[in-house]
Amino acid sequence: MKFILKIIDRIKKLHPKIRTYHIEEGLVLISLILVGIFAGKGPIEWIGVLAVFFTFKHTIISERLQEAEAERAIRDGLHTVTVECYSKLGQNFLIKEVLWFGYFVLLGAWSALAGVVIFLLYPTWRKYYRKHRPLAERSERKKGISLKNNMKENKLTIRINKPVSEVFDFTINPENTPRWIDFIVKETINDDEIKVGTQYTNKDKDGNINLYELTQFEGDKVFELQSIPRHYTVKYTYTSISKSETELEYFEWIDSGELTSPFPVSAMEKLKEVLEIE
Repeated sequence: MKFILKIIDRIKKLHPKIRTYHIEEGLVLISLILVGIFAGKGPIEWIGVLAVFFTFKHTIISERLQEAEAERAIRDGLHTVTVECYSKLGQNFLIKEVLWFGYFVLLGAWSALAGVVIFLLYPTWRKYYRKHRPLAERSERKKGISLKNNMKENKLTIRINKPVSEVFDFTINPENTPRWIDFIVKETINDDEIKVGTQYTNKDKDGNINLYELTQFEGDKVFELQSIPRHYTVKYTYTSISKSETELEYFEWIDSGELTSPFPVSAMEKLKEVLEIE
């Protein structure tokens, strides 16, 4: 798969207007034509070749819709997508393809068999492709937001048209947290003065209480919190781009396991919106 990814990157670099799905379609069409020639069954087999090819084109669109739905769920801070039967998608797909495979073997339908193999392998290829070419990186680049994440860590960066001191003071103030993080309804601290050792307590929409300790604090530069008990860390890094522009990096990670709800890009967008209208 790494070899195929390199080929796609090289083709797209030489011909920027070519999209990944164009290349995928081309590779599949070539494979199906070879199968059709090998089968040597005449017009009936070529109807099968065309049927499989256009089914694959439909699958391309379907896969991208699934990717977009999954990405939207992450951006909105959800644990899963909102479509109730979504979890059964993979199971039903596998059963369907296995049954078709057996049926086509009995019929000796070679192009259809090739289609089954292609459809079984394609989701694996798309997972590999999205792992190395995340959907969010492309969509957020247009908004001035950069993103780097996996299931163990999540890094978001945004530029805000406000001085660094204003961005810093706003984000460390617990009273402001519900204004830009939608799933937090209340946040408080146990000290009158914010300093290393200060504890932040927040309550989410589900009534869950989370406790954090301030472990790194440098005015207008760094603000870091660790969960209590310590297994999760979030670090805000502030960089002054100019007198009226600040770059904020939000970096969260977990010591073991995976992040079940990565911090959403939508919260960073709302922070930018709230600050810039003040």
